[in-house]
Amino acid sequence: MIKMKIVGLDHIHFIVKDLDESLEFYTKLGFTTEKGIPSHVDSIGLCISPGGVLFEIQAPRSTENPGHNHFALLVEDLDVAIEELKGEGIEVDGPIDAPTGRRIANFRDPSGFLWQLVDLKKK
Repeated sequence: MIKMKIVGLDHIHFIVKDLDESLEFYTKLGFTTEKGIPSHVDSIGLCISPGGVLFEIQAPRSTENPGHNHFALLVEDLDVAIEELKGEGIEVDGPIDAPTGRRIANFRDPSGFLWQLVDLKKK
């Protein structure tokens, strides 16, 4: 059994049909613009409260469809988490030093949904 220490949800990333329309909608719900995401030119980070979970929306690129992109979990030790996942036969892409300055790794669940691990030490 994998024993990696998940310490929280880091962010949720959706690809939306129309970035401006979605920004207007989520602002009506009470989300505030947190920041632009440096790794995505066409992306906006939203947050419901300061210090809360980041909710990222992004306009689709030519190869993407609107929908869920990935959920990102914050882990205590990324290297340990990667080794444990690989030990269970789970394919892991990473670690990666992302343009955001974070250290991440990606993997997919049996249905193909993308999950991301974010290293707590590099957050």
